[in-house]
Amino acid sequence: KPLLFIPIPEQLVVLLLSIMIVGFARMDKHFFVDVVGEIPSGLKAPELPPLSMERISVLMSPAITVALVTYILTINVAKAVAAKANLNVDANQELVSLAAQSLVGAVTHSCVPSGSFSRTALIQLMDAESLLHN
Repeated sequence: KPLLFIPIPEQLVVLLLSIMIVGFARMDKHFFVDVVGEIPSGLKAPELPPLSMERISVLMSPAITVALVTYILTINVAKAVAAKANLNVDANQELVSLAAQSLVGAVTHSCVPSGSFSRTALIQLMDAESLLHN
């Protein structure tokens, strides 16, 4: 029988316990555990990232790898979902949308766009009809 009337995720309990242990034991001082510190509020202003030939040469290979994996994952998820709903997936449109998201993300300091197969499957199972849900 549950002790509480609402379920509490184990991950949340572990996170809170970890924060308390690091804080009370002063692990950042005694054991050299990195602590994030204060997080600034608000959003950063959009700006172009600093570019140099050295930086481009270092980032080119990982960027291409991440782009390919993201594209393949997105197309596979889209085709799997589209097959169940008798829809068509335009791979070129997906590529253009991922590229646009990546360009916007580059100037707004956001992460790489990608889909989640488990989340998409759950949304499809729930019969969500919003275009903005995922």
